[in-house]
Amino acid sequence: MRKLLLIIIISCTYHYSVAQADTTNQIPKEKTWSDFYKKVLVGKPWHSKYPGFAKSSGGIGISMPIITGFKPSVWTGLEYRSKYFRFNYYTSMATYEIATERDTSTQVSTFSLTYLRPLNFFKLGNRNNKGTSGWLLQPTLGGFIRTFKTSNKSSSISIGISPELQLQLPYSVIALKLDVGYNLCGELSDLYHSNGIFFFPQLSFQFDALKDFHNTKTVETGVYNYTVGGNTITGFTGRTSSSKESFIQTLQVMDPFWAVSFRAEMGTKKYPLATHNIGIGLSGRWSTLMFDSYISYGKFFAKGFVDVDDARKPTDMNVFNGTVNNFGININAGADVLLGIRKLFHPSAYKELGYQTPYFSIYLGMGLNFLIPGETKFTNPGAANSALDSWFTANPDIERTAQNDPSLTKSGMGMNFFIQFETASIGFILSGTYQKKIGVINSIGINYLFPLKKK
Repeated sequence: MRKLLLIIIISCTYHYSVAQADTTNQIPKEKTWSDFYKKVLVGKPWHSKYPGFAKSSGGIGISMPIITGFKPSVWTGLEYRSKYFRFNYYTSMATYEIATERDTSTQVSTFSLTYLRPLNFFKLGNRNNKGTSGWLLQPTLGGFIRTFKTSNKSSSISIGISPELQLQLPYSVIALKLDVGYNLCGELSDLYHSNGIFFFPQLSFQFDALKDFHNTKTVETGVYNYTVGGNTITGFTGRTSSSKESFIQTLQVMDPFWAVSFRAEMGTKKYPLATHNIGIGLSGRWSTLMFDSYISYGKFFAKGFVDVDDARKPTDMNVFNGTVNNFGININAGADVLLGIRKLFHPSAYKELGYQTPYFSIYLGMGLNFLIPGETKFTNPGAANSALDSWFTANPDIERTAQNDPSLTKSGMGMNFFIQFETASIGFILSGTYQKKIGVINSIGINYLFPLKKK
């Protein structure tokens, strides 16, 4: 499901970044799927229909959901929105019922994809299109698909509606929403006793991607010709015709820039730890290239010991709960794979682009990190250490390392690998960090770039 969500986000956001327009000998079409998408799902351009509304935004949020089978707890999350589509990820050290006779505490995460539309007739206020002055109170309504997953691989899927109220301020957005859904898991699901109606309120603080502040403009990247002869035109009418057509392909670009970057990340370490981090640094964007350097601080959350031989087995982990403070220094570099592929196959179309940077980019890259974890602080250190000692004594064939014992984490140099989806000033990051004395940490993050100087 996670891969499906990423594919949907990439395809939807990419559609907005590359615009195509028919120019000659157009064949009349009636009720094609393209027309349905443009007229019904997308509608008029946002500037004319919703002046001042943030085109894209992203940030952090908190929630205290009401879910059958779960005890109330605070969830923290990340959110990314591009026009009509919103994606968020929330996680918590939640306690849930795995059987009628006992509970367990473990990390629970949830992903959601929402299609939303602004309700313009209820809006109040006025915000300029650059997103740098004024205010706008804007309600929206959406429908979502949401998945829940625990660290022992139990999972479920749900659907529902999502009313939202956004207060859009200069450079930022404060959003209050309530996801009301129905969890489709049944009695035979691995996620026991959580089926039924749930309520997932969320309060988030987001940064505006500042599309117009970056002086985004459209440039032509070539005219392409093709022939339609004796073929059926896809659509409800099934008409046939023969003609020559051409279209102009365009790309939305902005000036290259330096920026102060702010990021928030959260994720999972395969067995004993989860992680929440915040960071600040310096970033640059030029044509296909990107550079991020930042320092980060946060916590590894010791989520208990999971039986490495049977990760699906529910385990009572309350005794292992604890934290590890973490400090890191990171340097990352990458390249825009979309623009890189276009330049490779159509170099003449992009020779005049110079250092202009795409409004939407997909960066692939890698970097170096130096992570310094602090001392592991278990909630009940005596019981945790005793239980760990007993388990490894009973399993002498399994090496005791930082991969399966959070008390053994140490500082050292490591590698970062990432894919980053970036819309102007907002980036959504999937990354993997490897450090021998800590292990592999997979994380999801939001990166905000506050422009300092345009090149």
